[in-house]
Amino acid sequence: MIVIPCMLSPVRSIFAQVEKRPHIKIRGIYGGAPTQLLEQNKRLPELGVNAIFMGSGSLTAERIASLKQQGAQVFAEFNTMHVANYLKDHPAAAPIGVDGKISPPPQGWQGICPTHAGYRKYRMDEFRRVLREYEIDGIWLDYHHSHASWERAVPDMPDTCFCERCLNQFQKDTNTSLPDAPTSELSQLLLGKQKAAWVQWRCDIFTDWVREFRSILDESRPQA
Repeated sequence: MIVIPCMLSPVRSIFAQVEKRPHIKIRGIYGGAPTQLLEQNKRLPELGVNAIFMGSGSLTAERIASLKQQGAQVFAEFNTMHVANYLKDHPAAAPIGVDGKISPPPQGWQGICPTHAGYRKYRMDEFRRVLREYEIDGIWLDYHHSHASWERAVPDMPDTCFCERCLNQFQKDTNTSLPDAPTSELSQLLLGKQKAAWVQWRCDIFTDWVREFRSILDESRPQA
């Protein structure tokens, strides 16, 4: 469990909370180091904080060293499936919707086709680099989901990806033959009669990503 202490609470109150819940080992702040508080010469132990969670893109050796000097563990957040900038030079990685056309980003959240080999290598290489370059204590996979915006009262989750690459890989991996038909018809077949096989295959693709991430972690920084 992660507890984010209230920065406005008196220090005495924070320590009282810590004493009442000794079973909570990690008391962290998400979003990076609390620079405004540190500039006021406040120290993390005074705030009841022993961990900082920050985006992998904001990691620096100096920042990590400074936080560790205060006894904090540093955990990195790693974006897996939603690096939208990748599409600028690789438009073929855009998810395809049920109509056979590029699916617009739901609520502005742009996902990437999970079977695009170039994108997968791009993220795996970056994951490896982060683990090798920085003395982090752990890393978690963020945005590891399909082209969707689910953090809403009513999630916006369009069905994707029905690109030729995904359709071919689905047939190969599941030993299934799809008819020679437009994408709009194939998508209805996959979301109807073939839905169980299609959904399981989709889940397996994302799971295989995690499996590769795990192997890289074990190779590059097994103690994290």
